[in-house]
Amino acid sequence: MSPSYTLAFSASELRRYTTMAVDAVRQELEAWRAAGMVPGARVADIGCGPGTIVVALARLVSPGGIVDGVERDPIAQAAAAQVTAEAGVTNARIHAGEAEASGLEPGAYDAVMMRLVLLHNGPRIPAIMAHVVTLLRPGGQLYLVDTDMLSRHVVPRDPDLDDLVERWWQVMRRAGCDLQIGPKLGQVILEAGLELVSFDAGFFVHQGEDLRTDLIPDLAVRESVIQAGLGTEADGRRWLEAGQRWRADPAPKFIFNPLYRAVGRRPVHRP
Repeated sequence: MSPSYTLAFSASELRRYTTMAVDAVRQELEAWRAAGMVPGARVADIGCGPGTIVVALARLVSPGGIVDGVERDPIAQAAAAQVTAEAGVTNARIHAGEAEASGLEPGAYDAVMMRLVLLHNGPRIPAIMAHVVTLLRPGGQLYLVDTDMLSRHVVPRDPDLDDLVERWWQVMRRAGCDLQIGPKLGQVILEAGLELVSFDAGFFVHQGEDLRTDLIPDLAVRESVIQAGLGTEADGRRWLEAGQRWRADPAPKFIFNPLYRAVGRRPVHRP
């Protein structure tokens, strides 16, 4: 995983992750099952963040299954431990590790999930994929989810918020992020030596009441941009006012988040 999160981890980020997990379960549950995340399965969630997806997976593979979440950031690890404990799941474990060096047992997993991990690791993608493939048993499946940041849309638009987003993208590029990794997931699967089982894309569309959640990480984005030297405190105040103005506008509001999903299978004949 990247040396640090592009966004600072916080309580609002945890709420945002929780919202995304709810969306994922609602829209992807059958795809998870098709990829081998079923009762009794052993599953790894690489780059698990605060563990919101780990909880959903742990419930899905019960009874008899185990979920191992791997996360490099100590704050996110602590959050994941707390989230899983509070959820009451007893078949989930959180491990400290890197996406390209998880420390997990090779060849032991029926399924591995990675969500929005490759986005943050452009130059490391080959090493990450080479490692993750080794975790799968023959016939096991890798479930990748990622995005195309440049295709994310917010309606109505605001020129000041557009300015903030453009500078945020600069921060991400400096950190080695591949902002358009989503459309490349099929190629990534095949280059790793896996069989491509499926590859699709769609939008999570949030509107109305959904926008009361922290789906727009504007505070974390502002801080990240200013810390990177790409904005001033005056810019920060301008962006803050823009966010407040946007939320107060009575016009209908929509956020369109593009997500790409690719599933690859480790060939049965591979040792």
